[in-house]
Amino acid sequence: MAPRFLPDDYVITFAWRGTRYRRGDVVVAQHPLYRTIIKRIAAVNTGGEVLLSGDSPASIRSDSLGWLPGEDLLGRVVWHICASAISR
Repeated sequence: MAPRFLPDDYVITFAWRGTRYRRGDVVVAQHPLYRTIIKRIAAVNTGGEVLLSGDSPASIRSDSLGWLPGEDLLGRVVWHICASAISR
């Protein structure tokens, strides 16, 4: 999700049973191929599956990620701490 999220940055997520995710939410997800990823929700279908996208042009394409079950979302990012701000 560069340039917004960089390696070594920290994020705090929120997840509660029944959390409703919406288009535009930044989430942490467990992807079967790419493991733990931070992406933005591009779409949510009626079955509760989500299509994720990145902010960077170099990001993995949404069609490569495919639709993920909502259960694979670990939480919505509610706080972002830049590692560069900590090391100063």
